[in-house]
Amino acid sequence: LARQPSEIPLRGWWAVLRRVWREASSDNISMSAASCGFFALLAMFPALSVLISLYGLVFDPVSVERQLEAVREFVPPASYELIAGRVHDLVTTNNSRLGWNLAISVALALWSASAATKAMMTALNVSYEEQEKRGFVLFNATALLFTLGGILGMSLALSIIVGVPA
Repeated sequence: LARQPSEIPLRGWWAVLRRVWREASSDNISMSAASCGFFALLAMFPALSVLISLYGLVFDPVSVERQLEAVREFVPPASYELIAGRVHDLVTTNNSRLGWNLAISVALALWSASAATKAMMTALNVSYEEQEKRGFVLFNATALLFTLGGILGMSLALSIIVGVPA
C-alpha cells in the first residue's frame, strides 16, 4: 500500500481514474451540479428584489436612483440595466405597494434559496450514497434552517466587509 500519492504507480493511478469516472457517471454528478447552479441562480433575482425593496422602504426612493449612478462604472452594463430598471420601478411605486412587493419578494427569495439548499442536500446524499431518512416536513424544515443560516451568515459577512473599513 502507498503511504503517499507519489508512491502510487502509473497503473494504480489509471485504476483510480476509472473508479472516479465510473462513480461520477453512476451518480449523475453533472445533473446534480446543474440543479444546484440553476436554483442558486433562480434565488438571486428575488434576493435582489428584497434588497431593493428594503432599501426603498428605509431610504428616500428618489435618492436611490442618484446613488445608483455612483456604481455604474463598477457593474457590468447588462447587470446595471437590470438593476436600474428595477430601481426605476421602485421609485415610481408608492410605499404601500412597496411593502407588498417586499413580502412577496421575501417569500419568493426564501422558496428559491431553500430549493437551492434542498438541491445541494440531495446532491450530497447522492455523492455519499446515503438514503434520505428525514421525512418531507423535517427535510424541508432542515433546508429552511440552513437557508436562513446562510442568509444570516452572508448578511453578517457583508456587514463586516462594509462596516469595518468605515
